[in-house]
Amino acid sequence: MTYAEFVGETRRRLVAAIVERRSGHLCSSLSVLDLLCTALWRTWNTQAEELGADVILSKGHAAPAYYAALSILATDMPPLYGHLRRMPGPYEGHPSRHSMRHVPVSTGSLGIGLAWSVGRAIGLEREGGSRRVITIVSDGELQAGLSFEALRLAAHTRTRLLTVMVDFNGWQTDGPVGMDPAALLRGIGFTVRTVDGHDTDEISAALEYGAGSGPVAIVARTRRCAGLPAAYQKGPELYGERISDLDVHILTESTSHPVGDG
Repeated sequence: MTYAEFVGETRRRLVAAIVERRSGHLCSSLSVLDLLCTALWRTWNTQAEELGADVILSKGHAAPAYYAALSILATDMPPLYGHLRRMPGPYEGHPSRHSMRHVPVSTGSLGIGLAWSVGRAIGLEREGGSRRVITIVSDGELQAGLSFEALRLAAHTRTRLLTVMVDFNGWQTDGPVGMDPAALLRGIGFTVRTVDGHDTDEISAALEYGAGSGPVAIVARTRRCAGLPAAYQKGPELYGERISDLDVHILTESTSHPVGDG
């Protein structure tokens, strides 16, 4: 499987699973999909069937994207279709380390995954380790006090094993995000790289930059519901329970189109 095929199949699986379940954050999952797929693809050890780095989805409500990608990479994962948000099973509403061995920390409450990642990176470095910690956060998540404190600690300790990827789609639950994540992160003391969040070559190059003399942040400009027709990219988050039968047809058809279409 090529990387392009991996991304396409991940998109198809997450849309199909949300449509079937009529539950799940569709827009957020598609917004972060290219960031998540790039991080997982670049760190996945095929022979060992495990990740060579800690990849944390701090914005845990985008779990369907996480699950779709892992269901392709890991042969020990059950099919996602028909099992999303159903118990018993590993595909809970938010990622849980108790349900899936590939998930290093349970996330969902915004800021928790980022705070854990900072502590993990600091601990690994003090023990002489070299394992990278890549955490994917939302732009709205950075407004939380816990997130700000975690970022300040990372900058203060100059932990070199941490990479924070920001899904900068400009939206949160109650409206637009008014802050500039790049300016915030630079002000705190991060080395910041900005990329097109749907250009996998740019994302890969930013990840290749890797760990330097301190923490790195990749601010990725993304689009909500990326890859779907423009009508889906406006207004509030498109949640699974609001998907009509007509939506099902449109969504299913659009999964075969590149992100730039529609």
